[in-house]
Amino acid sequence: MLYNHLSEYLTSQGYVNNELCPYVFIKKSHSGFAIVAVYVDDMNLIGTPAELEEITVHLKSKFEMKDLGKTQYCLGLEIEHCSDGILVHQSYYTQKVLRYFNEDKGKPLSAPIPDISVTVNLLAKYSNAPTHRHLNSVKAIFYYFKGTTNLGYFYTHKSSKKAVPPFSSWVDSYRIGYADVGYLFDPHSARSQADYLEGLPSKR
Repeated sequence: MLYNHLSEYLTSQGYVNNELCPYVFIKKSHSGFAIVAVYVDDMNLIGTPAELEEITVHLKSKFEMKDLGKTQYCLGLEIEHCSDGILVHQSYYTQKVLRYFNEDKGKPLSAPIPDISVTVNLLAKYSNAPTHRHLNSVKAIFYYFKGTTNLGYFYTHKSSKKAVPPFSSWVDSYRIGYADVGYLFDPHSARSQADYLEGLPSKR
């Protein structure tokens, strides 16, 4: 019910969304942009300062709501607001998962795993009758989480024309990533395929 009223109001204010992202509303202007992301009865507002102030005032006048300040935690992601950028990580959530499965005392593993989602998807196929090999693979994933608990992504405030942004005091280097997704890639199984390429630039 709340979503319907909110959707009608945002649409009347010039916000647009589509069927693929019905809970994300976007408005662009000559001076900037504003994005309203809705999750159940919570909202995240993203955009340029003037547009954020405008939509905040309008929403408070139309709906009964409370401003909780800058987003610090969202769907398992921790967001730290720094002077020169934003650090996004999952330290708390990772530690919570490790404790739940009694793997928080395991041996840390920092060797990279190409794609966690693919590995988990493959192991899930054998969840009804797992072997020791599958259980060891699951433990390897936990050990990888243990060894990478304090890692995250840093997004700098400063824009740069270079492919690699300037280094920050928060991190030693920046991760560069590319992704490509082919929907219904396989004509026989109607499955999609996703490819990722990530790397760390070297300092010069």
